[in-house]
Amino acid sequence: MIADSFWRLGALVGSLVPGVVIAVMLFRIGERRLSPRLLLVAIASGAMIAILPLTVNAFEAVARTQVDATLGLLIKAFAFAGLSEEGAKLLACLFIVATYYQRRSRTDLILACAGVGLGFALIENISYVLHASDEWKGIAIARAVSAVPMHAFLGMGMGFGLAWAELEARTSLRILKVLFTWLVCATLHGLYDFPLFLGELLPLSLPFVIEIGDYLSATTPTLLSGAFLFAVAMYAVLALRAIAVCREDLAAQETHRVYRLSPMLVDRIVFAKATGLLLGGLLALLAIVPELVGAFATALGAAPFGALNAASIGVALGTLSWGVAGQEFLALPRDVDRWTRAFLNFSRRNGIAAAALVTVSVSAIFGFLYWSYVGVRYSIAYSLVKSGASFANVGAIDRAISNFNTALKLESDLLVAYQARAEAYSIMQDYDRAITELERAVQLHPNNAVAYASLAQLYGTKHDYARALQAFDRAVELDAQNPEIYIARGLALNATGDANGAWRDADRALELKPKLAAAHALRAQIHTSRDEASQAISEYGEAIGIDSKNAGAYFARGRLYFEDRNFSAAAKDFARAAATGDRRYVILWLFLARAYLGEDGKRELAVWSETTPKNAWPFPLTELYLGVKPLAKVAEAAATNDQKCELMFYAGELQILVKLEKDAAESLARAKQLCPDDFVETRLARKDSQRLQDALDSARSPETAAQNATSGAAAHRDAIGAYERAIGTQPLDSATRDDNVRKYLSSIEAEAAQSKISVALLATKLSPNRNDLIVTARVKNNWNQPVILGELSVDAFRFLNPDLFKVIPAYPESLMSAKALKVAIEPIAAGETKTLTIRIESFRRLGSRLRSKAPSRPQKTALTFYGPSGQRNVVRIAAIAQFVQ
Repeated sequence: MIADSFWRLGALVGSLVPGVVIAVMLFRIGERRLSPRLLLVAIASGAMIAILPLTVNAFEAVARTQVDATLGLLIKAFAFAGLSEEGAKLLACLFIVATYYQRRSRTDLILACAGVGLGFALIENISYVLHASDEWKGIAIARAVSAVPMHAFLGMGMGFGLAWAELEARTSLRILKVLFTWLVCATLHGLYDFPLFLGELLPLSLPFVIEIGDYLSATTPTLLSGAFLFAVAMYAVLALRAIAVCREDLAAQETHRVYRLSPMLVDRIVFAKATGLLLGGLLALLAIVPELVGAFATALGAAPFGALNAASIGVALGTLSWGVAGQEFLALPRDVDRWTRAFLNFSRRNGIAAAALVTVSVSAIFGFLYWSYVGVRYSIAYSLVKSGASFANVGAIDRAISNFNTALKLESDLLVAYQARAEAYSIMQDYDRAITELERAVQLHPNNAVAYASLAQLYGTKHDYARALQAFDRAVELDAQNPEIYIARGLALNATGDANGAWRDADRALELKPKLAAAHALRAQIHTSRDEASQAISEYGEAIGIDSKNAGAYFARGRLYFEDRNFSAAAKDFARAAATGDRRYVILWLFLARAYLGEDGKRELAVWSETTPKNAWPFPLTELYLGVKPLAKVAEAAATNDQKCELMFYAGELQILVKLEKDAAESLARAKQLCPDDFVETRLARKDSQRLQDALDSARSPETAAQNATSGAAAHRDAIGAYERAIGTQPLDSATRDDNVRKYLSSIEAEAAQSKISVALLATKLSPNRNDLIVTARVKNNWNQPVILGELSVDAFRFLNPDLFKVIPAYPESLMSAKALKVAIEPIAAGETKTLTIRIESFRRLGSRLRSKAPSRPQKTALTFYGPSGQRNVVRIAAIAQFVQ
């Protein structure tokens, strides 16, 4: 706890360091003519005015619910961020800085407005770091090198614009120029924020972004990074112009007042030429090195967005460097000549000392170059690992592994590369290779606790908990203060049934880090294993409250909601989990939840599936749910016992959805046998299997059969609707269409041979207008469930009963009439015989097509009846195409 608070405080202080550098830059640009009191007032006013945008942003969530996603993000970036924040700074510049008694010149206004932006940024930084969850370290660094300079440089631009407006004599034009300045700064601010907001949607994005990326042959992250670089370049150009104006004005001043900083030592340090060269040179080096790293990493196969992001940082730091030491850089050639002559004179008088100085300097330069080479090489390798992780996040596992391989060629002992490559193999479910990777990492880093913990987690994935716990114990020995290791060990203990040991590890982790989302998630998992669902949901809520991007907590809580049949809450949690973490299985649960809500989840599943590996399990399950691969083909892809367990579970859940309870009961019973106790699917498989078995046992009783006979059309509609929602509602390619037709005809033949319904045609005639066909038939239901006529087919052509088919099946439109079949909707009870009048609208139009296909062969005609649980009974009847003349 103390260590975490200490480092968070350190990150908070570190995030203020750019503020100090920018303040030094402003003083150096001002050349002792900028009043320290004026700058202090400007920074304080910027800090105080930061409260105004926070008030305005309270309406952001309401406004975004009224518009679509694209417009919502535009409003957030350009209105709630750009207009409101730059408007608040404009008020401080106009009414505090511009009117302050020590502000006398255009340079004073430009530099003081930069101070307003600096104060605003510092308060914003503090807020972000204090309210961040476990990502506070990255947030502190990112804002230090990007957001703080952005606010200060836009402040410079605003001061430049206000000074321009002050020169206007007419009030109306002056106001227009002030408003123009505000809009320019707000637009640049919006351009800066908009790519960042879009990046929060990754790996998905808005359609127009994807279209632009396709047009430019760029991935979405690369496109967003390029847009961000453009925004940074624009505000940097504005700042450089403002700096040039300040230096021109100061050079033109003949008389001026001199301000000195207190104490005198600070004044000497800030304005010393050596300070400019050292600080400016350091900033220039920090600007150049990331760009070199990004360029080399991209050349070695990394995603281009890394180089573009590095270029953005380089532009910001390069602008800072020029502001701090631009004049010193310009004077450097002259200074080098003077230093060279001075050294030559010194060497003539003190040859030995000069030789020693040269030796030390050359050694220092070579040492610097060597360690720079080592650091750059490591940075390139690390960049390749980050790039590979981004490829893995969108399912491009082959490219990810290629990046990891290149990283390990550069740094053969890079632990994060071994871990990342092992994770990639795990995604491919090649756990043996993943374990080999981490065993190699442990050999290279025998005293690294994280390496042992990662290896232990993989042993757990293989259900080898003896070796897993042994590796976890070794990790705890090496680092007893790491709460994440206790969490991982607790999960393994809970999987072995040692809930008490798992709870102790959760308590220990919370002692080390009281606000640890993973500890609450572990407690929730323990409650779940004890069948304490309400307590588990509460603990998952605690975890999500601490870390709003905890994908595991969302997924687990969603499964509990799903078990409780609260599909709306489950779908929301599954959607959040899919957006923030490993989504390979989450999207299957999301599809099921959507279907139970009566929503079509196919398109969403198809979109998410584009971000998962297509050459590895469980993608065949996704194809099953999308309707592009039959169950038999998916079964062929299930190679291991774990995969067969998952196949039976997800097939069973889909069969429940389409009302095939008997098949679902068999699948889930098989899943119960195959699935290990620690699988997330096992719990629901047991519950649903028992529920289905009870329902099937109950359905066999005479009382239940009588109730089924009066269940009416609603049950049939629900069954058929669920079936069509799950199996096919999206447009199909030609191969899939042909395959569906073949499957349909084959199923008709197979099911007709086993039909429990008999039909006798009494009359078949055309309507008076000779467009519709009217069929009268006597139907006897020899089955034990009530049925309703759902469709009439002539060869591959299907006429559907719209009272049952509320969703159009995935079938060629040219071979289907979705609303043509008209028949009484009352069910035919088990054992009942009923006379039906069936009307097929516009049947005459079909005649020429049927005759042209097979003029000499009688057309095969069938009636398909549906039971309340979705089962079909197909009956062949005499050909009726002869009536279409």
